[in-house]
Amino acid sequence: MVQSAGSNGIDTASHSPPPNGRRYWLSESLLSRKLRAAIWLSAIMIPAMMWWNARAFVVAPTSDPSSITTLQKGSYGSHRTLHISVIGDSWACGRGLADAVEKQLSNDGVTAKVTSFGHGGAKSRDVLLNLLKSDDALHSSKPVLVGDTDLCVVVCGVNDTAGYIGADFYSFHVAEIAKLLQSHGVFPIILEVPEFGIQESSSISFLGACRRIAMRWILHAGERDVITAYRDALRSTLQADLPSSAYKLVSFGSVCEDYTQARHLYTKDMCHLSTDGLSRLAAVLSDEINACHPEVPAVEAQE
Repeated sequence: MVQSAGSNGIDTASHSPPPNGRRYWLSESLLSRKLRAAIWLSAIMIPAMMWWNARAFVVAPTSDPSSITTLQKGSYGSHRTLHISVIGDSWACGRGLADAVEKQLSNDGVTAKVTSFGHGGAKSRDVLLNLLKSDDALHSSKPVLVGDTDLCVVVCGVNDTAGYIGADFYSFHVAEIAKLLQSHGVFPIILEVPEFGIQESSSISFLGACRRIAMRWILHAGERDVITAYRDALRSTLQADLPSSAYKLVSFGSVCEDYTQARHLYTKDMCHLSTDGLSRLAAVLSDEINACHPEVPAVEAQE
C-alpha cells in the first residue's frame, strides 16, 4: 500500500482525522459548553446559598408582648447581690469586661455578680440562638433565661458590621434578643455597635473575603464604614418593638467616638478594647446599671 508524505517527509496518512471526526469534535465542543455552564452555575449558586444562610432571620419564641414588664428604679431591693449577665461576641468572652463591671459597681457601692457568655465571631443572630441552646451546648447562654439574672448586657454588632450582613438583620435580631430577655423577666441593657477599625478589618478565609465584598456592595453600595447606619436601624427597631422603659440602649460615644483618635483604648487588631478601654466601657455600663438600681448601697452598715 502506498502512503503519502508531506513536503517534510512525515507520513500524513496516519494523522488524518477519522471518518466520524466531525461528530467527535462536535461532541467535545458540546461537552466544553456544558462544563462551562456548570462552572458558571456553581459560581452563582454557591454565593447564593452562602447569602441565603447568612441572611436567614430567626424569630425568638417569646411570650405575649403584653406581658413584658418594665424595670423600675429600686425594684431589686437594697440588701442582696445584683445578678448581671453579659452576652455577645468576643467582647463578652472571658472575664475582662465582667471583672471590670464588677469592680466599677463595687466602687459605686453596689454588690454584683457578673457572668459572661461570649462567643468569638458571633453575629447578632448567633447571640440570639445561643440563648435558645441547651445548657450543655457549645456557647450556650441558656442560664441567663432560667437562672436568677436581673440584668443582661448585650454586646454585639462588630461582626455584623464587619461582615456587612445588613442593618435590618442586625437590628431585627438584637430586638428579638431584648424581647426574649424581657419575656423571661430579665432587663436588657443593649450596647449599640461599638466603634472599631471597620475600615481596617479583613476576613481570614478567601470565601469570607469574597462574601464580605459582595455584601458590602449589594447591601451598602460599597460603603465601608456602616456603623452609624446600623446604630440608627437598631434605635428605630427597638422603638417600634418595645416600650422605651423596657430596655436601655447605651451609646458607645461616651467610650469612644472615633477609634483613630483613641487607639490606646484598643488592642493591636483595632477590633477589641484594651484594658483602658474595658475600664472606660465598664464605667459607662455601671452608670446605666445604677440608673436601674437603688441609690442606697447594696450592703448597709450595721448601727
